[in-house]
Amino acid sequence: MQVEGQPASSDRDMALTALRFQVGFQTAMQARWRIGATDALLPMTLLGSTLSGNPDP
Repeated sequence: MQVEGQPASSDRDMALTALRFQVGFQTAMQARWRIGATDALLPMTLLGSTLSGNPDP
C-alpha cells in the first residue's frame, strides 16, 4: 500500500498493520454483537471477551 506523501518505512508499515488489525478486530466484535454471540465462549483471548447483550439479535 502506498500512502501519498509518505516514504516507505518500517514504522509506517507497522502503523498501517496495527490499524488494519484494529479494524478487523472491531469488525469481528460488531459481527458477534449483531448476531447475539455475546458470551465468552470462544477459546481465543481477544475474541473471547464478553459483550453486553444485543436486545435485538
